[in-house]
Amino acid sequence: MTLYSLVLTIHISTAITLIGTVLIADHYALSWVRGKRETLPHTIMARIHYGMYIGLGIMVLSGIYMFLPIKEYLLYEVAFQIKMGFLVALILNSVLIGQLLHTSTHNSFASLTKKTQLVFSLSGGASSISWASIIIGAQFLGV
Repeated sequence: MTLYSLVLTIHISTAITLIGTVLIADHYALSWVRGKRETLPHTIMARIHYGMYIGLGIMVLSGIYMFLPIKEYLLYEVAFQIKMGFLVALILNSVLIGQLLHTSTHNSFASLTKKTQLVFSLSGGASSISWASIIIGAQFLGV
């Protein structure tokens, strides 16, 4: 196994783990939005969030390693540019989610203002769209 193959395996394994983690986080969030949970468990949500940061860091570092040998090709590949745009959106959204974590662990969704509820809903939608777009975009890279 080459180093590149190992890094690719780590990249894909981390992506699969992160998708599973997102599904768990989304399950908690949906139960909170639907009123089945008054608040979200702070310890669990913080661990999930920090785990996502670590996973995204691994994805970015392994992605950079795989990018460098074929950067001349990828920089002009529209699918790569779109994928990177959604990656930036995902990272920015994860920072927003980190700032909103306190709200969801101390307040019910129903008690929030409509504006705050909208921010949570848009953040959840942005996360789902970004993850799906990154995965789909990777399939069109031709590498």
